[in-house]
Amino acid sequence: VKRETPVAVVWNSSSQRLETRVVADSSTIGTLCTSTTATTLESKTLTDYRGASLTGSLTTAGIVWLPSGLPRLCDGAVISSALTTTVSDSRQSLNLVISPAGRVVIQ
Repeated sequence: VKRETPVAVVWNSSSQRLETRVVADSSTIGTLCTSTTATTLESKTLTDYRGASLTGSLTTAGIVWLPSGLPRLCDGAVISSALTTTVSDSRQSLNLVISPAGRVVIQ
């Protein structure tokens, strides 16, 4: 679904939730990551996936996709090299890699 507004993917460490957020009236990119008024489009907790763990980039820095498709860090900084987040359970580990151009690859 195409939106004409930035969309953030943020790890909420207090609730152990990965959230997809939008803010209707966002003047800065960081608002998406920290706003208590952001609308959560989707969220998943690790408990939804028995024994799963999440480590890496998304656990320390949220990512905002601009309407152009380019990703930015929550502070607005350009992503200068690929960001990797690992999702694993007792059977396997998968890397979610986000390129500076916005391409997402699962390895």
